[in-house]
Amino acid sequence: MSFEIDMLACAANTDAQQRYNEALAAEEKRLAHETMLLAKEGNYDRLFSAMDYHDNDKIVMRALVLCANKGNIEARTALDTLVNTYADIHADIEQ
Repeated sequence: MSFEIDMLACAANTDAQQRYNEALAAEEKRLAHETMLLAKEGNYDRLFSAMDYHDNDKIVMRALVLCANKGNIEARTALDTLVNTYADIHADIEQ
C-alpha cells in the first residue's frame, strides 16, 4: 500500500513538473515573439539586456562582420561606426 502511494506521489510530481516545463516553454516563446516585434519597431532594450549572456556579444559581432563583408550597407555602416568609435576613444599620441 505504501508503495502504491509513493508511485502516485511520484506520478503527480512528474505531471506537475511536465506542466511547469510546458508553461515555461510557452512563456519563453511568447516573450521571444514579443521581443522580436519590439526590435523590429526599433526598441532594442531587451536585446541589449541579453548581450552579456553566454557568448551572445561575440555571436552578434561575428554576424555583423560577416554581413558587412558580404556587402550589407547597414552592417558596414554599423561596423564602421564601432571601429571609428573605438579609434576615437583609444587614440593617444605623445605631444
